[in-house]
Amino acid sequence: MNYRDPDDIELLPRSPAPRLGRARPWRTVWAATAAVAVVVSVGVVVVMAHAVRHPAPVVPQSRTSATYLPGRAAVSPGPGQPLTAAAAAKRWAAFPVTRNPRPVILVAPDVDGPAGGFPDGDSKLAFVTGHLALAAALPPTPRGQGGYPIRPAADAIAELTADRVTGPGPVTRLPITLIRLTEHGFGTDRGTPARPAWEIHLRGVRDAVYVLAIAAAGRYPAETSASTDTGGYGAPATVSADGRSVTIWFTARHVSTGPCDTGYTTSLDTAQTRTAVALAVSTRFDPPAPTSTPVACPAIGFVHVGPPTPGAPGTRTVVLDQPLGARALVDAYAQPYDVQ
Repeated sequence: MNYRDPDDIELLPRSPAPRLGRARPWRTVWAATAAVAVVVSVGVVVVMAHAVRHPAPVVPQSRTSATYLPGRAAVSPGPGQPLTAAAAAKRWAAFPVTRNPRPVILVAPDVDGPAGGFPDGDSKLAFVTGHLALAAALPPTPRGQGGYPIRPAADAIAELTADRVTGPGPVTRLPITLIRLTEHGFGTDRGTPARPAWEIHLRGVRDAVYVLAIAAAGRYPAETSASTDTGGYGAPATVSADGRSVTIWFTARHVSTGPCDTGYTTSLDTAQTRTAVALAVSTRFDPPAPTSTPVACPAIGFVHVGPPTPGAPGTRTVVLDQPLGARALVDAYAQPYDVQ
């Protein structure tokens, strides 16, 4: 689980169909204010009461993971209905599955803010609005590191200051006092391995900001622009040691228990190609009948925070024709799963 700021918690429970949708860019979450959230060992619960005469269906939440990290995923599904498994896999036909090192497929942002947050509101406001000032020498850019091409430090700073926001009052610029090349973990479809990163220090802020330093040629697809809001969150999937089976969170059937509980049926479509494996979950909802009198419905969402365990309730295991290997594992929206 990734967590960006103790003051800002983003709760994104997922529906039974693993649609990732459009997530907000990394900058937005720093400015967000948390609502009521309770984090428990197996998930996250948010409770909100509302009264309706004909209650709208309450979409049940699946047992999947919650990630406290908004940003861009590797492939945007775009609006519309889920794809068939074959169509989802086809979107990855150009993925260079044999390239070494394997291109980075992000399921989280390529910017990781200060782990300990900010010392005051002014510095935080300056960061989230892109008001930074370079007060340090830019280091040279190596040709590569760890087999990956490296983008210049200036590009990382440009990403942090892209789409600078202006408001009714002045915002003091936050000086960048040091920038150097290091390694840091970013959310990818293969966990959070350490990858080349620009470590950026801000005056008065205890912890550093990290920006993925891998150039576009080392990512898939080649995307580095901070202005591209095509993000999503990778649902977790567990792959066996031999790579021949994949387990995902999956509930085949839920029967409605009352006017505030929507029933649903889910199905799983699969496709395997040379470059990708698609596990496309589709969901058909069975909303309860409307009531003649107002009903107060608690909106409760449950999400699991860990990878699915093969054979556990609420999971489905798929046996592959051949080991997953370096192929992409994607869902019904051609979004990558977070492979554990």
